Amino acid sequence: MHLTAPEIASTPNDPDTLGAVGLPVWLWVANPGPTTTGPNSTSATAGDVTVTAAAAFSGMTIDMGDDTTIECTGPGTEYPGTGTEESPDCGHVYEQMSDDQPGGLYTLNITAHWAVDWESNTGEGGQIPLDLTTDKQLRIGSYQSVVTDVT
Repeated sequence: MHLTAPEIASTPNDPDTLGAVGLPVWLWVANPGPTTTGPNSTSATAGDVTVTAAAAFSGMTIDMGDDTTIECTGPGTEYPGTGTEESPDCGHVYEQMSDDQPGGLYTLNITAHWAVDWESNTGEGGQIPLDLTTDKQLRIGSYQSVVTDVT
């Protein structure tokens, strides 16, 4: 089945782009397909026994690096490109800068959850939970503005 942890896209999408404290971070699977978000199925035969397996992606758990863990029940929704609304299904808002994150660099630990149902022609079957992990770095900081009196 060659299942793999999905590549995660986000706003901001890389550690060279600064995201802002108080603005939403959207997260979504950048490479959806049979091996990253399913569905995926296969079968194998050895002698008289045939086993069929079907894998279903059931979501992600993401440790955001600031003592917050979010649960995404699907692959997330791609950021529409404008606006400051929060993601409808997979996102986070960093509320403050952490002294534990030098330069505002956060490492996100992402666990993709799968359920693999299998059955054989002998009447056996079951479900195997499968978790695949990856990580991603984001830089979050605070923007400051300067107002001068022009009178």
